[in-house]
Amino acid sequence: MSRSDVGDDKIIKQMVIYIATHKTVHYPELMKFLNISRRATVRYLDEIERLLEDKKIRLVRKRNVGIYFEGDLDALFAKIDGDNAIMPNQVSRENMLLLELLMNDKPVTLQYLAEKFFISRSTLDRDIITIKEELLDTRLAFVGDRRGIQISGKEADKRNFASKIISKYWKEEIKGKSRVISIPPELRQIVNKQTIEDIQSVLKDFHQKTKISFTEFQYQSILIHIAIMVDRIRQNKILVTTTQKHRIQESTKILCRLLQDKFQIDIPASEKNYLNIHILAAQKGMISKDTFSKNSKSETSELFDFLKLNLIEYDDKLLEELALHLGPAIHRSKMHLGIYNPYTEQIKKLYPVAFSRAAELGEQLFQHYHVTFNDHELAYVALHFQAYIERSQNNSENKRPRIVVVCSTGVGTASILTQRIRSMFGQRIKISRVISVNELFKSAVDEDIIVSTIPIKYPGKNVIQMSPISSKNDLSLLKKEVNSFQQKKSRKMFLQLISPQTSFAGINETMDGVIELLGKNLVHLQKAVPGVVQSIKKREKISSTALSGLSIAIPHPQPKYIKHSSISIYSSPRSIRWGKSAVNLVFLFAYSEADIKQLPFDEIYHEFNLIISSSTTKDEIINASSGEEVVNAIQKLFA
Repeated sequence: MSRSDVGDDKIIKQMVIYIATHKTVHYPELMKFLNISRRATVRYLDEIERLLEDKKIRLVRKRNVGIYFEGDLDALFAKIDGDNAIMPNQVSRENMLLLELLMNDKPVTLQYLAEKFFISRSTLDRDIITIKEELLDTRLAFVGDRRGIQISGKEADKRNFASKIISKYWKEEIKGKSRVISIPPELRQIVNKQTIEDIQSVLKDFHQKTKISFTEFQYQSILIHIAIMVDRIRQNKILVTTTQKHRIQESTKILCRLLQDKFQIDIPASEKNYLNIHILAAQKGMISKDTFSKNSKSETSELFDFLKLNLIEYDDKLLEELALHLGPAIHRSKMHLGIYNPYTEQIKKLYPVAFSRAAELGEQLFQHYHVTFNDHELAYVALHFQAYIERSQNNSENKRPRIVVVCSTGVGTASILTQRIRSMFGQRIKISRVISVNELFKSAVDEDIIVSTIPIKYPGKNVIQMSPISSKNDLSLLKKEVNSFQQKKSRKMFLQLISPQTSFAGINETMDGVIELLGKNLVHLQKAVPGVVQSIKKREKISSTALSGLSIAIPHPQPKYIKHSSISIYSSPRSIRWGKSAVNLVFLFAYSEADIKQLPFDEIYHEFNLIISSSTTKDEIINASSGEEVVNAIQKLFA
């Protein structure tokens, strides 16, 4: 609708939905529903007629019969629904519906939801399918009967799920020494702005009294939890009393007293127990690295030893960082505390190897500690693995061009130039030797780049001429050559990992079917050993490798099943159901244990991102009719 009056647009949408969902209505109903005069009602109905002039539907107003629509209702709803952003300020409609159901303890009718959110029944039906998928693998259930629909489950689980949704729209900034919190207006019926400010005041007093500090997501988690708790207690909807798993901390008692005084509420034992879980998590998070040396029997030290036993490769920094992170994470999992990571999908896309290692560690933690990590928690763990991978590859010889420096004598001025180059490029390059012109032509040059202080030509090699006191122009020429080498190296590596023999084009395979096809093919080509298919399927059960919104999946087997590294590709013009997602492209990244330690993954995945970011290349791969065409489409992009 191209109207300047947003308020009118909203009334028109409400009116259209009301008429469509009630089939036939009368003026008094519309006037009462919208709280407007008969004259205004007529004006809005006239406007609806004008909007529908080019549609296969019309508004009918018949005396003694009523007001109703005739024609294609889907065309009508397409006109008023537009995109999914019906709710202001970027909160998705599905999330608003979810919160409505989570915070409502009684069944609600579809009619009520359609009217409240100004959507058609067909749109609501689609949203309900999305909501059901969101509830998979949770302790909550979607229930529907003649009375309406609702989400059933324990109050604690409902609150945790609501907290995850709210945290998606949480914005926080530091002004002076204060945290300033903002959330979209439409969420404030659950998390009131004044309530947030009051809770912040309480948490500030709490810190001063106890010296307990919260990490960013701990602070966010406990603040949202308290806000929901206060609202639910005021409605007399409290947690069901459960067996107390931990002794109530003195600090928890202090927090409860502060909250009771601020909000004039009585916090029952079950609510205190739940607050206690947050306080224990914060206290566990305050463990420092000194724990390793001060107390060898500590939980963190036990984790340190567990990691040494179960990780294939590591350094001390990775062990320390993971042990410090996993202590609070294990506690959160055992207490079913929700956590939301806004960068989960980006981490899965940009760092698939690190995320895969995090998922494998998650499986080991499940076996040993009986805890389950969701994708958001695994994404935080993946960042520690990615930092380790980058540390390990900083000195990788594979991606560093080797440079030979040539001058007339081989000494003197060449030494000055060598120092200039090293100060400019650091660890990005390796100067293998400094030689004279005579030495240059007496022996073969296997270095990647020749830098010379004098003008020379050498067959099959690029020569960069630089003066000992090199200018910005000289250095920029060398920088361009170094960058070109690294790009060619990574592209060469990516292209070496794919082949027509490991690429397939098909139609309408299942997820299991694609995994079996690609895995068995690797065994047939002697690139993998039996067990690789089961390894891939097991990995998918831990966490789906589908990349949200990209129609792509990137499954991984465990390296121990891979003899020779490769990337297998499967494309299909018809979508394949992959967990909760639908994909058209599958890239199976299979790396051997030896290659895991040396492959330049940042370059490989940079090239992978170039492929999936090119709509033209993606379309060519998806519509390819053979493995050869799949590979040709990728080679054409890098030509």
